Amino acid sequence: MIEPELTDEKGYLARAFATVGIEPDALVVGIEPTPAEIEADSISCEAGLGGSTPEDEMAVFPDFLKKLRKRMAPYGVTLPLFDHPRLGKV
Repeated sequence: MIEPELTDEKGYLARAFATVGIEPDALVVGIEPTPAEIEADSISCEAGLGGSTPEDEMAVFPDFLKKLRKRMAPYGVTLPLFDHPRLGKV
């Protein structure tokens, strides 16, 4: 499910970047996959053709964030924890 605040993409970006004085002129499109797309990815994944399932992605995402935070820390970049609708606090 797309978070309600992201359905107004242009407004969301304007608010998010306003805190640092940036006025973006871009749109972000966040579209949840359809059941058919999820099934197609599952079939591709099982066949070894590079697809991934939502379960696969949810399994690797927290570890990716952990590694990213560690790699960016020496540069003074801090990625705060946030609440993910399916994964909880990541």
